Amino acid sequence: MSTYCSVCGDELEPEEEMEGICESCKLASSGQISTDEVEP
Repeated sequence: MSTYCSVCGDELEPEEEMEGICESCKLASSGQISTDEVEP
């Protein structure tokens, strides 16, 4: 059973599943990158 990012809906890697959010969204939400691609 796959887990999907709660922000963008991408399928998560096993190490991302605990967070429930993919790496790119995690970075975006912490302000390390600025992107217009990820909509909440």
